[in-house]
Parts: sequence; structure tokens; C-alpha cells
Amino acid sequence: MNGKKKKNNNLYSLVLLIPLFLNPLESMFSSPQKEYEVKRQIWIHASKENAWKNIIEVPEIKQEEYEYSFFNYIGVPRPVQSKLETIDGQQYRVGYFSDELKLVETISKIDPLRHVAFTIHMDKSQLRNLPMDKHILQSDFFTFNTIAYTLTPAANDSVLLTLSCNYK
Repeated sequence: MNGKKKKNNNLYSLVLLIPLFLNPLESMFSSPQKEYEVKRQIWIHASKENAWKNIIEVPEIKQEEYEYSFFNYIGVPRPVQSKLETIDGQQYRVGYFSDELKLVETISKIDPLRHVAFTIHMDKSQLRNLPMDKHILQSDFFTFNTIAYTLTPAANDSVLLTLSCNYK
């Protein structure tokens, strides 16, 4: 019985060491890089001026106003609000999320009342102390290129809001 237990312990030790042996091999292969774009649209029954000011600074979204989805149930935080703030003498838009996640963005392109694009600065952002945030958001595995909003005016004081997110 002791011989079998010792054999199992050796096997467990070997299994635990496999990642250490394979790590140098992993770095020999390049990671595939692909760019993606996700777009979502929603009709808003408001003037383009009112819709615009709520894009630049998003008022607080109360918990009862937010529709939870699959992503929230697997740990993706929900948006709470966005504010324009001055950090080290420069103006940023800070996106506040549940669980104390803060994403710091600059306006990279703007056509007032029509289009705005933001660039996220992970080095200035406040991530949660979770492996997912640290491993994915602070690594080269996942990179936000831009997040953009476009307003298309329509009849009856309505606008079509298009959100697009480019990432790799």
C-alpha cells in the first residue's frame, strides 16, 4: 500500500510541474492577434443635445434601473456612472463600475452632438484585486482600442445611439 501511495505522490508532483516545463515552449509560439468590433444601437426619445450631455457624463445608473445579463452573473461589473475629472492637470472621463472598478479615458475624437471616441488608459485606471482584472485587463491578451458613441438624429425629437467598441 505504501508503494502505491508513493507512486501516486510522484505522479501528482509530476502533474504540478508540467506547466513549468511547458512554459518555455509556450513563449516560442506567437499569440494570435485579431481585432473585433461590437456595435449596439438603441433609440432614445430625447433631443440630441440632451442625449449628448448624458454620453459625455453618464448620470448614476441606480441598481434597480440596470438590467443584469449573463456577463454580470459571471463577474463582469456593472456600469454605475461616468464623470469628467481632472487628474494631474489633465481632463479625463472616469467610468465608475460596481466593485470599485474605475476606467480612466481620454477623448480621442470628437464631433460635438454627433460622435465621440474614447481611449482607455489602463495604467491610470483602478482595477479590482481579482485575477481576471489583473491578468486580462493589464496584459496584452486583451486591449481596448476605442469606445465610441454616435448620435443619428431622427424625427419627433429622437436619436439613434450607436455604441461601438473596438478591441483586440
